[in-house]
Amino acid sequence: RVRSLRYTPFYSNSGFYFLRHNDRTLFFAHRLLMSYDNILAVRSHQHALIMVLLDTVAKYGLTVNVLDNGRFPQGQVFHHKKSLLQKVIDGTQ
Repeated sequence: RVRSLRYTPFYSNSGFYFLRHNDRTLFFAHRLLMSYDNILAVRSHQHALIMVLLDTVAKYGLTVNVLDNGRFPQGQVFHHKKSLLQKVIDGTQ
């Protein structure tokens, strides 16, 4: 399945964040929290997250690591890969 270009290059999960405490992550978190108008405009919290993330990476040098989908499943796994999710629940993945 092809992912939408609007989520590249990170494909990050907007339901969980692990942020290190520094000026760049504080700035990112503040901008994200203040982006409610973007969420309403694009009708997607995921899209708003990616827009803020890409801008903060490009302008302020934020570094990003996205957690492995196999170890940290997100909505796509829950909705489209039930067998993988069951393996995660069972502890066999």
